[in-house]
Amino acid sequence: MWLPLTCPNFTSLERSGGTITDNLPLPAPPPPPSSRPAPAPVACQHLQRLHLSDVRGVDPQHLRQQLAALPSLSSLTVLDPEGLLAELHSASLTRLWLVGSDQDNEEALTRAVQRLPVQFPNLVELGAVDCLTLTDDGLEALLSMRSLRRVKVQDFRLERSHAQRRCDWEELSLETPLLVVDQLARLPLEGIQRLRTSANSFSPSRDAQAVARVAAIVKRSGGLGAQYGLPIIGGDAAALLTSLHPLLEAVMEEVQRKVTIAGMVDATPEVVQQLGQQLTPSVRSLRMWKCTLAPEAFPALLPSLPATVSRVCLEFGGSPPELLEERVLAMCGAAVRPINVYVGMDDLHEEEALKRIRARLAEQGNTHVTLGSKVWFELR
Repeated sequence: MWLPLTCPNFTSLERSGGTITDNLPLPAPPPPPSSRPAPAPVACQHLQRLHLSDVRGVDPQHLRQQLAALPSLSSLTVLDPEGLLAELHSASLTRLWLVGSDQDNEEALTRAVQRLPVQFPNLVELGAVDCLTLTDDGLEALLSMRSLRRVKVQDFRLERSHAQRRCDWEELSLETPLLVVDQLARLPLEGIQRLRTSANSFSPSRDAQAVARVAAIVKRSGGLGAQYGLPIIGGDAAALLTSLHPLLEAVMEEVQRKVTIAGMVDATPEVVQQLGQQLTPSVRSLRMWKCTLAPEAFPALLPSLPATVSRVCLEFGGSPPELLEERVLAMCGAAVRPINVYVGMDDLHEEEALKRIRARLAEQGNTHVTLGSKVWFELR
């Protein structure tokens, strides 16, 4: 019972070094008068914030007893919620931060989250950004907590839609590097005021309604954490063409200036033309990474792009170098205005290939294209 007996006036305690132990020697309290029962231990009546990121050497049951004896505790950061929170109940706690170091405790964290409505009925903020991926059951538990306003987790892994559930969250923070549109659309987005994340890329969706709901929360959240352009990662051409324009319009103009499209396979001339139509007038730079174009789509690419696009970077691979040379030449030869094109061919002799293409463009009298290596695009 070392904490209540020795620290009656603490308001905040953070354990950031050493090891907490319950074997601290203490003098025995004087015996109580025989006329009245023994007094209960004097708790830290004023302790409001407690940070316990390492509790090795402490018996979980002993520590739970200590925590239960803190009547003013409002903020708790703790490691190993399965061992320490299982029997803890607090009506005063409003902020809970769960700490984890790997995925081994994900199941324990999930069980702990499902118990939160009973254990902490007045919780306002929950954080578990480095260890918790919320499933359907965990999300339902959080949505049942009417006091909850701020949620910070690593990601979601939902199998069903919760879009119609009531939600009064002021802020949802996600630490995932990739925002999957179809997953986000399963959240009750209309009830979430702001979405915060360090992610700067999206996985697109074929569902136009899902895209519209995600684009709406992105827009009212100020464009999320994207700082160096907007990458659209994965998904087929249909998903890309459904998602690209709404997501671009939802982010800030400086983010729209650089667009990366990754993983599009065998794009036809029709897809390429529609792609150009989906780009907003703010787009200045387009990078197509690990994308493949159908042979007949190469000449259609540059003419389909908005006049505002001044730089295009295309990274090719998987085809014989001589075929790529012919296709890049066909693409550049179809240019109808000045544009900078940067090409990566996954070829040890890439620079020699580019020299040959430049020479052939000069022979054709094509002065629109300035052709460079992918490396120079990345350095600029």
